[in-house]
Amino acid sequence: MESLTNIWSIALLFSLRLGVPLLLTLVLGYLLKRLDSRWQAEAREERRAREATAATRQVAVPKPIGQRSPQFMVALDSPGAMPCWMVKGCTEAMRTACAATHQPNVPCWQARTVAEGRLPAECKGCDQHIPMPYVLTETRMLH
Repeated sequence: MESLTNIWSIALLFSLRLGVPLLLTLVLGYLLKRLDSRWQAEAREERRAREATAATRQVAVPKPIGQRSPQFMVALDSPGAMPCWMVKGCTEAMRTACAATHQPNVPCWQARTVAEGRLPAECKGCDQHIPMPYVLTETRMLH
């Protein structure tokens, strides 16, 4: 009889030795899974709010009539939205010849890129130039 009690006590202690850590691991895994799903839901909501804000603050610059050039979209609050002729101190003659002065709501490098068909070399090193991601879409005619 005493050996049966010893066997049951060893089996019970063995199951406790394995069962308690296993149970704690499962509970902790469940709680971490819930926490992760909550964080993912918050990230999705934050991303949607950021996209909605960005969509309301963007302006589309149409391509010139008769030319096949990319269509650009730029946020109005970007650093390139400030008129470059104020930063560079251009003369009146330089301003009348520049494509950027005819589109004051568009960054200078973008206006010149649309007008000239490519980004001018001097715009690449300028503080007004935003290297990425200023080209969001490119419209091409497929025939």
